[in-house]
Amino acid sequence: MRKLKHLVYAVLLFIMVSTPMSVSADIGPKPSVEIEFIGLEEEEYYVTLLSEIDSTGPWSEGNSYYEYMGDEAVFKKFSEYEDADGYYFLSYMEDCSEDDVFEWNYYPPQKFKVLIYLPEKDSFIATGQIYERYAFDSYFTVYVSDVEASKIEAEESYDFSMEIVSLIARVILTVVAELLIALLFCYRDKKSLTAIALANVVTQVILNILLNVINYNSGQYAFVFHYVWMEIVVFIIEAFIYDKAIGRENKATGKKYHPWAYAAVANLISIIVGIWIARVIPGIF
Repeated sequence: MRKLKHLVYAVLLFIMVSTPMSVSADIGPKPSVEIEFIGLEEEEYYVTLLSEIDSTGPWSEGNSYYEYMGDEAVFKKFSEYEDADGYYFLSYMEDCSEDDVFEWNYYPPQKFKVLIYLPEKDSFIATGQIYERYAFDSYFTVYVSDVEASKIEAEESYDFSMEIVSLIARVILTVVAELLIALLFCYRDKKSLTAIALANVVTQVILNILLNVINYNSGQYAFVFHYVWMEIVVFIIEAFIYDKAIGRENKATGKKYHPWAYAAVANLISIIVGIWIARVIPGIF
C-alpha cells in the first residue's frame, strides 16, 4: 500500500507541475463571437458588430481612435455609419481580408448586426436582421454571393458533430486506459474487467455529456471547475462499484484487490491522458 500511496502522490505532483495556471486581475475567459465569411475571398474588407447598446466592457460608441485599432480611415467610415435601427459602432473592427474570419473575444455585444466595409468600393454590406449570442462561444457563417448587395444573412454554425466525435473518443480512450491500469492491479478475470468497463462507460458518458453542456453554456473556466469536483464524484462511485461488485480478493487466485487505490490511480492517469490529448489535439478535445 505504501508504494501505491507514493504513486498517487507522484501523479498529483505531475498534474500540478504540468498544468500551470496564469492569474490576472480580470480572471476567466469572456464570451466570444466568431464569424466565417464565404464569398469575399478576393476582396479587401473590414468587419464590425453593431451593438444594440452603446457600450460593452471596454468598448463604447464614440471612443477616440488609437493606432492599435487598425486603419484610421476605415475606423472613421464605421464611426460615420448610420444604422436604420439605431445600432452602435463600438470602436472595434477587424481586417478579415487574409483569413476571412472575424473574432470578437472580449465582451462582444449580446445583440448585434454584422457590418462589412469594402474600402475599394467604399461601400457597406450589413445583415438585415438582428442576431444574438446563443452560446458562450457563438459561431456564425456569413455567405456573400454578391458584393454589390446591401443586405446579407448569418447562420449559426456551432460544430455539434465535432462535439459528438470528441465525446465518443474521450469515452473510448478513458475506458481503454483504465482497463490497462486494471491489469497492473491484477484485475484480469472476465468478471472484474467487465465490471470496470461497464462502470467507466456509464460514468464517462454522463460526465462528458454534462461537461459538454457546461462548456457550451458557460465556457472553459466553468468546464474546468466542474470537471474537478465531478471527477472526484466519479472516483467515489467507481471505487464503490469495484468494492461491492468485484470485492477485495480474487477467490480463484487468492490475490488481494485494492479497489479504492485502483480507482484513484486510474482516474488520475485518465485525467493526465485527457490533458495531454487536449494539448496535442486541441481542435478535437
